[in-house]
Amino acid sequence: IIGRQALRDALYATKNHKGLTGTLTCDENGDCADPQIAISQLQGGEYVRIYGGTEEMAAAEGEIELPDLDGRTVTIAIENAYLPFNYINLATGEPAGWDYEAWDEICSRLNCLPEYVETRWDGMIVAVSEGQFDAAADGITITEERAKIVDFSDGYINIEQRLLVRLDEDRFETPEELQADPNLIVGTQVGTTNYIAAEKLVGPDRIQSFDDFGLAVQALIAGDVDVVVMDETAGQGYVGVNADKLKLVGPSLSSDQLGFIYPKGSDLVEPVNLALASMKADGFLDELSGKYFSDRFTITYDDIGPGAYAEEEEEPAPTPEPTPVPPTPTPEPAPTEPPPPANPFAPQAGRSRLYVFNEYGQEINIDIAGQAYKIPTGTPDDAIPIDLDPGKYTYTLSIPGGAVGGEVELGPDQSWAVGVRGDGAVYNPFQVYP
Repeated sequence: IIGRQALRDALYATKNHKGLTGTLTCDENGDCADPQIAISQLQGGEYVRIYGGTEEMAAAEGEIELPDLDGRTVTIAIENAYLPFNYINLATGEPAGWDYEAWDEICSRLNCLPEYVETRWDGMIVAVSEGQFDAAADGITITEERAKIVDFSDGYINIEQRLLVRLDEDRFETPEELQADPNLIVGTQVGTTNYIAAEKLVGPDRIQSFDDFGLAVQALIAGDVDVVVMDETAGQGYVGVNADKLKLVGPSLSSDQLGFIYPKGSDLVEPVNLALASMKADGFLDELSGKYFSDRFTITYDDIGPGAYAEEEEEPAPTPEPTPVPPTPTPEPAPTEPPPPANPFAPQAGRSRLYVFNEYGQEINIDIAGQAYKIPTGTPDDAIPIDLDPGKYTYTLSIPGGAVGGEVELGPDQSWAVGVRGDGAVYNPFQVYP
């Protein structure tokens, strides 16, 4: 049993395919003209028809039975810095975006209360996998690697990864031409599938990563990078409000779907999938797409707050009260031995730590727990610490010309290390604390 959108995509992939029932002719939404085709979904132990070619079958789409979550609060991690999905409008001070309207509608249909929690992207997926949030909504691409630690909803938007360039760019138009010019620098957001696509195209040495796409686009306009790899839906939004500065060029680098994420085994997956199916059937998702992924959307990054990337303001130190001069000097206390220094390799209590060092002479990458980290060259003393929960992890070390995978089992209050030697050989994981 798979999600309704995945079934539609499968039907669309068979367009013009000669089969036992003749030729299937399907449009981009997976709607097929053959009246004998229907899609059923398992609900309450019975197969319920939710899609078909005839008017009678199509009417059944409005009959999807939705569960009642009894007013349950659902915590949703959100970045508040990713147009057009989520942001804080400076003009109103209110949150807005596709994610907010979608989840408000989902909870309206399922009788739940959405509670949005502002969270940085670089730790969002791991935080959801650890159960810190019930879900996350941030334009998250569905990948097999991420699906190892979180559950995904059915895909709600099909996206293409594209090249965003300045309007006057004439040095390249295709990914192949970009790849062939070693002087061109690519910008993208760290820890995203866009970063992975850019790395496959030009290698890590030609990538400049940013905490969010807004900074990457600002660098592109300023001429600090030559191109930004990003999702087409978001790229169209930037072009819409910067038509005199930006354009999308070339074919798609990859085709993916976006989905919500949950902790593994979450009981929200099926109810939200049913709500998404009903929102697609009655046209609600189409209305959202028209509002946020067209020239009707005019909000720019100048119009929104920094979201999860706001710098915390430091409180000024209080002015000390004047100390009265004592009438007689106070004797100095006897000197005591200073406490022994803390072990620099010790992780936080109850946590684990993995140090990654790089003697290779060029920057390398490590992918672990669904996150990508850049490791600059140096000595073992320059190792980068990665804090993780105790457990067994699969990792991939990527160096120019290849990649090596492995496993490491991290116990509580333990620190381990792994790295690459100057000749490109990989050290097996070894324990450094205690």
